[in-house]
Amino acid sequence: MRELAGRTAVVTGAASGIGRSLARRFAREGMSVVLADVERRVLDEATAEAGGLNDGNAVAVVTDVSDPEAVEALAARAFTDFGAVHVLCNNAGVFQGGLLWECTQADFDWTLGAAAHSAAASFVEEALAGTTAGGAHPEAVADLVVGAIREETFLVPTTGSYRAQILDRANALAERALPASAAFD
Repeated sequence: MRELAGRTAVVTGAASGIGRSLARRFAREGMSVVLADVERRVLDEATAEAGGLNDGNAVAVVTDVSDPEAVEALAARAFTDFGAVHVLCNNAGVFQGGLLWECTQADFDWTLGAAAHSAAASFVEEALAGTTAGGAHPEAVADLVVGAIREETFLVPTTGSYRAQILDRANALAERALPASAAFD
């Protein structure tokens, strides 16, 4: 999709970090933006920012992505307000690296617990002072995503080291071997 202006993007996890940067970038491209997050106050701030960049074509929908009914309400709001969704950035949630069988119950609770998403995201955001875990600034990640949409490339490594890891894992899978765990920066 080369032309983004006049289209609609839905961004989950849009109140902070990469999600907030994606919402701003889509708004600057002339897209209508539906911002979703569990944190109302910062979601409203992010929506005001995005709306200031695209003539007010931004709406906030408080959404817990672990709740199917909330996700259905998000979709309904997007289609009601803008008629279509052209880009969906499913950015909400938390990430836990490592091998599945090495995870503890606490790891699963943290990853899957909806209340933990907000607290973990806030902690990580403060700890990293505006960068992603890979070191790329959220605005740079948003630029990569918009470029990938335009070029129809949907695997977007945010650091150079990820490319080699992706290739190593793909080669191991092609050889029917267990790939090594990813080493995230």
